[in-house]
Amino acid sequence: MTRPHATTAGEESPFRTNPSAISRYFFHDCERFFRYNDQITNSDYQRLNQLDALAAGRELRGLVQAGLVQQQIAHPWTYYPLTVPRELPGQRQGVSQDEQILTYAREKGSVGSAECQALLKVDYKRAWYLLKNLTESGSLSHRGKGKGRRYFPSGT
Repeated sequence: MTRPHATTAGEESPFRTNPSAISRYFFHDCERFFRYNDQITNSDYQRLNQLDALAAGRELRGLVQAGLVQQQIAHPWTYYPLTVPRELPGQRQGVSQDEQILTYAREKGSVGSAECQALLKVDYKRAWYLLKNLTESGSLSHRGKGKGRRYFPSGT
């Protein structure tokens, strides 16, 4: 995903869109930061997104307008606490990826790599790694080769 930087006259701001698109854009760049912090400052946002102070300020104002962060002023500093849940959309809190795969395989009878990727929103390598570990632990068994390989809950 290419990162849009500061806008110029005639260009559309990345924040003139629906809140869910803004959320995906925002979390893509700042997810790791918010795992350990409840708030962000302009200088943190600049460093994370490689922006100058003016562009970072514009983007943070857009995030305030979208309702993702709230502006707090503690003289002489301004900080922006997160106003939405920390987890990414689509993640089930408290349910591991292994459990999600096993539940899906039990419900549908089997699971393939592409289904695993779509279910967990992960890339091919991560899906392969998870399925391999579940197979090695005995939770799943596989049949077939290549693209046709299916993973079945143990005992079926």
